[in-house]
Amino acid sequence: MEKGFFREQGIDIEVVPFPSVAEQVAPLGTGQVDLVGIPVSSALLAAVDRGIEVRVVGSAAQQREKWGSTQMVLRKDPADSGQVKTPKDLKGMKIAIPSQGSYLETVARLVLAEGG
Repeated sequence: MEKGFFREQGIDIEVVPFPSVAEQVAPLGTGQVDLVGIPVSSALLAAVDRGIEVRVVGSAAQQREKWGSTQMVLRKDPADSGQVKTPKDLKGMKIAIPSQGSYLETVARLVLAEGG
């Protein structure tokens, strides 16, 4: 948008921020927004199951072995201390996710399961 590519093509863009993936699905289904950039999530699948038509038009990222696009962010003090080096080291720590049923909740569960 800053480089003017959309404007050159006559496309008027309005960016509407949402606090979580789950909160994007309803406005998409009712036509309040035309496009969202979201991962496959339980909210999206439930909307499709209810008959809301959506089209997947492109992938912003790919998940391949050793080339994932999902990150977990660790607070500075345990990172600097070397306290966390593997998923096993997360035991007993508190983890935040954007919303229940989100793709990132699934990722967090997988990482935690890997660490036992």
